[in-house]
Amino acid sequence: MLLRKITSGVIGIACCISSLSVSANNKLLASYDELLQTLDSGNKVRAVVHVNKCTLIEGTELAKVITMGFNYDWYNHYNLRIDSQHSKEVITTSKNIFSVTQLNALGSVNNYVQLHIFKDNSAYVFGAIIDPVTYEQKITATYSCPLDVNSSNSGIVLYAE
Repeated sequence: MLLRKITSGVIGIACCISSLSVSANNKLLASYDELLQTLDSGNKVRAVVHVNKCTLIEGTELAKVITMGFNYDWYNHYNLRIDSQHSKEVITTSKNIFSVTQLNALGSVNNYVQLHIFKDNSAYVFGAIIDPVTYEQKITATYSCPLDVNSSNSGIVLYAE
């Protein structure tokens, strides 16, 4: 029994140390240009979005504290037309999660989220709660988020693995 406890303790410590070394190998990306260079090199990128550090610009605020994670396994890099004269270079990724929620008694929903990061280091997050049968958007929200690694107020943190 004592040997089993010691063994499980050693395994637990080894797991903690190995996970610390993995996270220590992650590189914090400071800008759009670093994000693009990392993706173009074929490296994996993760984004953590702290919505409570973002500004609601349209729609309904769902909760005060929401944290989202994105893997840049699938992404698009293109020029997004702003108006007839202007466009902005952007890298975008999205994900869709089927879930059951108690929020507004909605029940089963698709939670669709997009993350756009622009060349000028501005970013926005769009989220929608969608009925999985009718595809009707029940709730939507768009947030503007700062991408500033030198600030504790950064709404988006990018990591290269």
